[in-house]
Amino acid sequence: GTSVLSELKALMGTARMVEASDEAVDVDVTRVGELYETLGAHMPRGPPRPESDAVDDLRASWRRLRVHAEARSAEMAAMETSLRALLMGALRAFTVELRALASEWETAGPLSSVISNE
Repeated sequence: GTSVLSELKALMGTARMVEASDEAVDVDVTRVGELYETLGAHMPRGPPRPESDAVDDLRASWRRLRVHAEARSAEMAAMETSLRALLMGALRAFTVELRALASEWETAGPLSSVISNE
């Protein structure tokens, strides 16, 4: 029902966001990693360990997010055919029901009998 559609919409939005920002974030994460590698090579004791760990965590988190987004996109693509068929069936049924209602309205609705002008 509605919750499935809202979840699907949220998934699609997240997938689009990841896809749209993928390259830019990839460049930023790589740049930060390179900067910390340069700091490590040129600082006497290197950058503080918690900061280096945070950079490593950032890289790993971004990779996990990309893998997760790609998996969800694949799931949505697989669902698309069945959802489209379901929607088309519902639309056909609605069209049949609407035509029956229109026909009934024409034959038995309030304007079906001739009203005298007396």
